[in-house]
Amino acid sequence: AVVEKPPDIAKEVVPEKPHGDIPSSDNTGGNIAHKPQLEEASRKAVEAMAAWRTRHAEVQRAAKKKGHDGGCATCCNDGERWGAACLDVDACALEAPLGGKYGFVYAQVGRPGWPWLTFINSIKVQALALASETNSTVDIILLMPPKDVQQMGSRHWDLIRRYEVRLVEVPWVIPPTLKWWPKHWWPGKPDGWCGPQDLVRLHVLGLEGYDAVAFYDQDVEFQGDAGAVLRCAATGRFLNT
Repeated sequence: AVVEKPPDIAKEVVPEKPHGDIPSSDNTGGNIAHKPQLEEASRKAVEAMAAWRTRHAEVQRAAKKKGHDGGCATCCNDGERWGAACLDVDACALEAPLGGKYGFVYAQVGRPGWPWLTFINSIKVQALALASETNSTVDIILLMPPKDVQQMGSRHWDLIRRYEVRLVEVPWVIPPTLKWWPKHWWPGKPDGWCGPQDLVRLHVLGLEGYDAVAFYDQDVEFQGDAGAVLRCAATGRFLNT
C-alpha cells in the first residue's frame, strides 16, 4: 500500500497485512508503540549513551597521560591539503539546535535473506537516545527497489514493524544515465560488481524533510554514540568517511 510519494525519487510503503506483535528480547527496540514501553526503551538507550561517553572520556584521559593525545597529524584534508585540522564532530554537534528530524539509512539490493538487518537493534538504540536527548524525531529508513520489496516474506515484514522502519521504494539502483560499468557485468546481473549496492545510496541525497540523514552499511554495529554525527551534519556540513 502506497502511503506517501516524495517528489520523483521514491515512495514509502507499508505491509498490507501486518503480522502479530513479536516479543522483544530486550527493552531497547521492538514493540514500543505504547507510551510506557517507549519511555522505558528511551531511558535505557539514554543510559547506554551516557555509559559510553564516560568510557570514551576515560580512554581519552588515559591516552593523554601517556602522551598519545595528538591524534593523527596527517589524517584530515580541508579540500586543499592533508594535515589540516580535523573537525571536532562533538563540538560541531553542540551548534545544532534542539528538535528537528533525523534519519539513519540502510539500503537493500537483491532479495533479502535471513537473518537480516542483524545490527538494527544497535541503530534503534541510537535513534531512541538521540530523539530523547534532543527532543527530535528520528527515523530508521530502508531504501529498496520495488522488485525486492515484493520478495520480502513475513519475517522481513515483522522485523520492519518491530523496529518501526520507514521502507522507501527507489526507482533505480544504478543511475539511468550511467555511462560505464565493468565489461564482465551488465544491468540486472546479480553478481560480479558492487556498483548497484554502492550507487543506490545516492538516493539518500534526495530524502526530503530531514535536518540530516546518515547512511550505514548493514554490517555496521554501533559501539558508541553516533548522534553527534547527525547533529553536526544538521549545521550544514557534509561528513564522509
